[in-house]
Amino acid sequence: MKEPNRDTSIKTAWITGGLALAGTVVTLIFTGPLATDRTPDEPTASPSAPFSSITTSAGKVPSGVEGQWVGGGNSRNNLHLTISRDADYSLLDTDKPGMSAGKGKLTFDGPTVTFHDIDRSTAPFTWSLEKTPVGDVLRIGNVTYRRE
Repeated sequence: MKEPNRDTSIKTAWITGGLALAGTVVTLIFTGPLATDRTPDEPTASPSAPFSSITTSAGKVPSGVEGQWVGGGNSRNNLHLTISRDADYSLLDTDKPGMSAGKGKLTFDGPTVTFHDIDRSTAPFTWSLEKTPVGDVLRIGNVTYRRE
């Protein structure tokens, strides 16, 4: 007999592990030898600077974050993330057809985005949005997404 909470537990573990790894990488970037003297919340004029210093009110997402994103790890683009202007999200993993990897609401608080899943689990991650010559890049934890 299938355990009903097993899929949720596995999904939560993957999301949490991925976000933890992403958080470590971001921490190393901002505090390691390549870090600048600029504080993360200091505004910059650079178009490629992260927009992660934005805090939004409930039900809002920062400008440019809404839309459809595709990404994943290890050169795989199996994750499809959709973010609406009113902070709804859905995450699909094409490696698992017909199965949702997550759905719910997002809250943004400075460099942290928190996923509030419909199963009542929450998962906070660091995030950034960058404008690059090849298009917008959204980083959530250790996963990089490009605009679809």
